[in-house]
Amino acid sequence: MISLVNSDVKLASNESSVNVPYLIITYESDKWPPAGAANMLKNPDFETGFAYPWEKFDDNSKAKSTGVINTDHSQGKYSYNISNDVFSGETYILTQKFIAAPNTDYIFGGAIKSLLKKGSCQIDFYNRNGTGLDTSGISVSGTSDWKYYAEQFTTPAGAKDVEVRLIQAGSADGNCMFDDVYIAKVG
Repeated sequence: MISLVNSDVKLASNESSVNVPYLIITYESDKWPPAGAANMLKNPDFETGFAYPWEKFDDNSKAKSTGVINTDHSQGKYSYNISNDVFSGETYILTQKFIAAPNTDYIFGGAIKSLLKKGSCQIDFYNRNGTGLDTSGISVSGTSDWKYYAEQFTTPAGAKDVEVRLIQAGSADGNCMFDDVYIAKVG
């Protein structure tokens, strides 16, 4: 069970999707963060004006353009933008590593703005040294203004060095913007 800081929480709309069976809870909210615990990520809102310590997932992560922008954001002055077009339409993944405890409940998410004709904007939890993807992830497609999304999950046995990933996938055509990314222990 999750205890929420704000009372205006509602279930995610039909414009967002989550791949069941790992989903515990996904919702939209006008207030952030979703839980009272401290954020485990560094520079989660890109307010330094740079992406560091976020980094490209691997050499297969490709996009027409990526970077911190100051022209559109949820809160503060900056957000992270991934842009592709019908000709470049690759998958791009930006990631941040952190130490997690196995068999522990966490909540993660962030603000996403989608300006896509095709593809999706995603946030997920990834156990690179384990079995790979450990959550269903949050996926937004089409056109939507800034909304906050969150997902609660339990880390698998053996999880330790893990990552939160910001992804533009599905041969995307358009922009994905991310801001105020969050992960914390529940309870």
